[in-house]
Amino acid sequence: MKPLSKSQKYPLLFSFAVLLFFVTTVIIFKGIEREKILLEQPKDIVVVNTSTVATQIYWKTNPGQIQRLQYKKETETGLYKTAKTGIIDIEIPDKQRIYYTTLSDLEPNTKYLFRIESQNRSWDNGYSFQTKPIAEELFLPEIATGETDKKSLILITIEDEKYLQDTQYHGTWALDTQGRDYTTETYANYTKESELRSQLLDIISPPVYAQSGANC
Repeated sequence: MKPLSKSQKYPLLFSFAVLLFFVTTVIIFKGIEREKILLEQPKDIVVVNTSTVATQIYWKTNPGQIQRLQYKKETETGLYKTAKTGIIDIEIPDKQRIYYTTLSDLEPNTKYLFRIESQNRSWDNGYSFQTKPIAEELFLPEIATGETDKKSLILITIEDEKYLQDTQYHGTWALDTQGRDYTTETYANYTKESELRSQLLDIISPPVYAQSGANC
């Protein structure tokens, strides 16, 4: 076989270089797009505090993400309704953003679908919840309590039900478990870095107050 001349090799090398550049560019752009999608992906989605006519939904995402939640009855064929959401920005241990919403005026014993909209994508992985039926019996409350860190969101699981309690500034929670077994875990802590730093300084170097009295 006759070897290629230089005039024949250069166009082939140039074509190969262009193809390699194109493939590399596509791979890089796909990687950037995938990274962008992962940054927007909602995490740790929990449906909590569900009653016959209301429920709450919490989820986590990366800092700075703008997201919203939409919902509708499973039997409805119309458009989703957009819920009002609140934001808690977490600093410790890692920076993240928590979204939460309260859905009210729901129908008892009814299944609802919901999805989360981010800036570039709609996240709809079969998310749903069902409101409780109207109870025919009344039960005396059996309150369980616990102590934990202040400014914590405590996730309490009772059988297939989930509840979220905010310990706020007192560091305690209370819930009517109706005598059923339950487990708890910290969903998030929203203490600011500046507050934690101040608390640590108070522990390391507690304030010294001057004595009062006739001999001072």
